[in-house]
Amino acid sequence: MNCPVTFLTAAAGFAADRVLKHFASRTEGKRSYLKDKVTVKKTTNKGFAMNKCEGRRGLVVAVSVVAFLAVVFLFGITLKDDKYRSKRPGAALLLAGALGNCYDRIRHGVVIDYISVAPLKRIFFNLADVLIALGSLLYAFL
Repeated sequence: MNCPVTFLTAAAGFAADRVLKHFASRTEGKRSYLKDKVTVKKTTNKGFAMNKCEGRRGLVVAVSVVAFLAVVFLFGITLKDDKYRSKRPGAALLLAGALGNCYDRIRHGVVIDYISVAPLKRIFFNLADVLIALGSLLYAFL
């Protein structure tokens, strides 16, 4: 993956996350799909995963910004050195997801989550979370 495509991938991931969060924030109630295997419902997360440190907004924002800056640094390394070319897709997805959730925490004070899948019905997540998980796996194994 060349540098412009890597940037476009990150930008597209961030944009898709913003669009889905926008629609989720305007959706009322709960919808189920695939015989109740997938649930779509707007929830908010004031902390880290599953609302850890929910009452400590300053800490949550600070850690999110530091994590985002670490991802930016990692992204820069993968773009600068061609020996890391295979890691660029993972870095792009990581950057998109980290930016998406960090943006929400800074701008809104919460992260909008909206999807849950069986058997983890009580855990809601968003596209940024998926991009972070997928990007981490790609970065680690490519």
